[in-house]
Amino acid sequence: MSDFRSFPLQRILGHEYLSVEEIHGVLSRGSDFSREEIRVGNSTVTFRIEEALLAGLRSLGTKTPTIKLDHVFEARLAEAIHEGLKPLRKADPNLLRDPGLWTWLGLYPLRDYVINRWCGGVNSSGGPLRTDRCTYFLTSDSLQGQARCAVRRIWIAADARERAGGGSADLLNLLKLTDLYTGIFERMVGLDAELAVEVAAQFVGLSEDERRRGLRLLGAVLSTTMLEVLDSRQQKAVLVAAAKSEASGTVI
Repeated sequence: MSDFRSFPLQRILGHEYLSVEEIHGVLSRGSDFSREEIRVGNSTVTFRIEEALLAGLRSLGTKTPTIKLDHVFEARLAEAIHEGLKPLRKADPNLLRDPGLWTWLGLYPLRDYVINRWCGGVNSSGGPLRTDRCTYFLTSDSLQGQARCAVRRIWIAADARERAGGGSADLLNLLKLTDLYTGIFERMVGLDAELAVEVAAQFVGLSEDERRRGLRLLGAVLSTTMLEVLDSRQQKAVLVAAAKSEASGTVI
């Protein structure tokens, strides 16, 4: 049985005023951020995650890492984060929209993930090597702001997979290619979980240029089609297949 570590969920105060330079400076100096516990009524909500995942992430800053930080590991981490936040969603789903929550998750429990995945690794002070990439600790309500927050983006993928009733292969498809993930979840396509999963499944084997063309074509069609009209997974699959065919120059 796996050992788990529990954290009382918190939020970063003044999230909207944080700059990437301030985040980099605080992390490099080992200073703290102003934060408070998230409470529902009189109760604290806990975020629970496997210790083995956290240990693997900590090893990334050493000479002998025990994990490979690829989309396979990210899928495991995404599932763990999604599962760990279910108590919060059950207590009050609106709290998942709090930007301060996502920044806290990145700065505290999952700091090693964000720094090593998005910020170029660890500097001599233990902070991020690249100041400019500290934007991945931040988020907002826009589609782009959500999809470019390190922790939130993989939670979004896991949530889409679950809402679409997909399997582990679907989550791997969603996370395998950064440009494909961005193309899906920074567009309206990502708001429909079934469509997002279908696009990832059909586009993951295309070249980057073909993926871009396919997403543009799909976006053009969806701009004149209400998603509610596509009321079945089969209809969505046919639509995506048509965009894929046109983008790759094949005939179906």
